Amino acid sequence: MLWFIDKIELPLANLCGHGDVTLPTKELIAECCKNAGLTVEKLEFRTGMRMHCVVRK
Repeated sequence: MLWFIDKIELPLANLCGHGDVTLPTKELIAECCKNAGLTVEKLEFRTGMRMHCVVRK
């Protein structure tokens, strides 16, 4: 389902002028945290398009 949303639904919404949104990957989130000076302790995707991320400074 996430593949469909990221590869089909969101690009179609972008074409219709409804924003520039994509689903982030674990790697992208970890990289953003690292660039912000944070260390990722735990990072997992959960059901219902939820993410659990624990970081420390």
